[in-house]
Amino acid sequence: MSNKVKLYLYIFLSLVFICVVYFFQTQVDETVTDVNLIHRRIETPIKFWMNGYLGHFFNFKYLGSINWLLIPLALFAFLKLKYFNQEWKKAIALAYILSLFLISVKGFFNARYQLTLLPITLSALLYFLWLYLEHQDLHTFKKFVLILIVGLVFSNDVFGLLFLRESSQSILQQDRQGLVERIVNYIDSIPAKIAYYENKSRTPAYPVIDFIRKDLPADAHFLVNNLPMLYYYSNKKGIYYWCGDDTYYSENGRSRIMENRSIDEMMLFIKDTLKCDYLLSTPSYNKYDPKFEEFTKAYCKPVFLDLGEFAVYKITREKGNYSIEPMAKVLSKRLSKGVPPFYVTPDDVE
Repeated sequence: MSNKVKLYLYIFLSLVFICVVYFFQTQVDETVTDVNLIHRRIETPIKFWMNGYLGHFFNFKYLGSINWLLIPLALFAFLKLKYFNQEWKKAIALAYILSLFLISVKGFFNARYQLTLLPITLSALLYFLWLYLEHQDLHTFKKFVLILIVGLVFSNDVFGLLFLRESSQSILQQDRQGLVERIVNYIDSIPAKIAYYENKSRTPAYPVIDFIRKDLPADAHFLVNNLPMLYYYSNKKGIYYWCGDDTYYSENGRSRIMENRSIDEMMLFIKDTLKCDYLLSTPSYNKYDPKFEEFTKAYCKPVFLDLGEFAVYKITREKGNYSIEPMAKVLSKRLSKGVPPFYVTPDDVE
């Protein structure tokens, strides 16, 4: 078999491989309703491995459609070219493998951790690809192959757009509701956002932090739902929590709030045991767990909402039917007209 035929065969097999991987990426389990799993595209066992533990090579949405090529190319360099025959090369390879293993096992849940290895992965991939072409004496095809690589990277964006449609039927139905309205509001708000960020040097780092500093009691204690700026920009105290994992850390180590508790029991635990008076979160973060969202609607009265969707809720003992939508509508009107302030409190709602 000639080198030219081999190259075409490899390219064909690579494209077939990508199509097979894409097929598994598009599989949807409509019985899963956990927003956290769906949005991270790890709701099926196969996707859990492909986009989770092995996400650095197969998570097309974030990390690229060609990273997996590093595996056969590196094996070729190791077995055929004996490339890793020097101590410094072995040390770099070992450091990369150990880092990849650690990040994959401990950081698989969020693609941003695996992104830290992306520059060295792409650089190594292109370098080993070049060595392979040199070894195969296929000089005339180098430009073609590199163009193909660029095309595969571009296809990653296409895959990303297609993957936006992946979710269970219930989540998909939610996303469709009010889609046009959200798009129109977003476009209308662009001038206001430009004005806001042009004047940001004269405004606090976060309007929500300014509200917390000036308008809340000095001893206010927060349940902080994955928003660490409270600690960066204020002297307020609170329990750092993430509802997506139902996890916070105390002197007893990793602890849960929702596990084995009803929403009524959650309120009592948060108020009486954790001593939290307020919740700092965003409406979108609340949706990462349906039970937590139910709790916020039952016991968390919104008292502030800003342009970044950062919201402060007063945790009450009185069960109700609280919603942040009235405040969101007022803010949307302000954004569409470009009229500050770009935040809302209950007093602004008619």
